[in-house]
Formats: sequence, C-alpha cells, structure tokens
Amino acid sequence: MDEALSMLKDAINLTPHDHPRKPECLNNLGCCFLSRFRHLGELSDLEHAILTYRDAVDLVPHGYPQKLKYLNNLFTRFERFGELTDLEDAYSGYKDAVDLTPSDHPDKPVHLNSLDHALFTRFQRLGDLTDLKAAVSMYRNAVDLGLTDLEDSVLAFRDAVDLVSQSHPRKSKYLVNLGIALNARFERFGELADLEEAKAVQRNAIDLE
Repeated sequence: MDEALSMLKDAINLTPHDHPRKPECLNNLGCCFLSRFRHLGELSDLEHAILTYRDAVDLVPHGYPQKLKYLNNLFTRFERFGELTDLEDAYSGYKDAVDLTPSDHPDKPVHLNSLDHALFTRFQRLGDLTDLKAAVSMYRNAVDLGLTDLEDSVLAFRDAVDLVSQSHPRKSKYLVNLGIALNARFERFGELADLEEAKAVQRNAIDLE
C-alpha cells in the first residue's frame, strides 16, 4: 500500500494542474489514504484522504459526471467519520449543481436527490428545522418535475422503516425519509392521513436523535 501511495503521489506531482486526469488521480490517492487509515488507524491518513477528495472536487468543472462522484465521496466520508466540514462541502457542491442545472436537464433529479439527502442529514446532525423544510421543498420540486414516483418512494421508505429495529442507527434517517415522502404526497393529493402520518414519523425520528 505504501508503494501504491508513493506511485500515485509521483503521478500527481508530474501531472499538470489542468490535465483532465488530475482529478481522477487525486481521487485514487484519497482512496489509498483512506484504505491505509482503515488498516492502521492513523488520523493523518484520514486527513490526507479528505484533503485530496476536496482537491478532486475543486478541479472538476460543473456538469461533469465525475463532479458528483467526488462530492459523493465527501458525503460518504461524513457519514462514516462525522466530520461536519465534509457534509458542508458536499452540501455546497450539491446546491451549486441544483442551481446551475436547468429544470428540463436529465441530471436535475440526481442533483435534487443529492441535495435533498444532504439536507436530511444536516437536519439530523444539527436539528435545524429550516433544513428539514428545505428538504421537503427539494423533494417537492422533484415531484413537480415528474421525476420521482411518489408511491414507489413511500413504499420503499416504509419498507426500510419496518425492516430495522427501533435501536438501529439508521432508523431515524429512514423515518425522516418516509415523513418527507408522505408530506410530498399530501401536498400533491391532499390526503390528511398522509399529513398526520408524516408528522408522527418525523416526531419519532426526532425522539430517536
């Protein structure tokens, strides 16, 4: 692994800053640092992994598929290690992607879903209700664009909630997702039962935090 890290560092140092493969090399280096951290537990390796992932994100112009991939790496790092700066960086990138992508662009739903997920997660971490409201808005936008199947979403989120125990670490996230989907379905069809259930599952999610 040390040899692989050394070779990747050499490749990055020899690759011009504006070379199209530079972000990929940085991403690979980040993966190697993360792998060594998992094996040896050295926090400096984790810090190097995060820094190189951020460098990869910064080098990729908006609109390139790799941009979302590298942002997702940052988000995954947050989910695993809880570094709030990773979540904020991922959120900022997702928001830029949503703001810069036209409503009729085929990638719009992907960016909306990514931003939606980041907002859910930030709400769970910080408890700011404005994040929850914004997440509802993102989900509703996806529905309004005809890019999200509400019924399938409600069923999938309900299954996720039912399949895990009350003490499962991701239970609250599944409850929040179900609540958002039910709220969106209420907004679309006006069924009060959906609104009441949405409130109930979101209260349950907050109680688990």
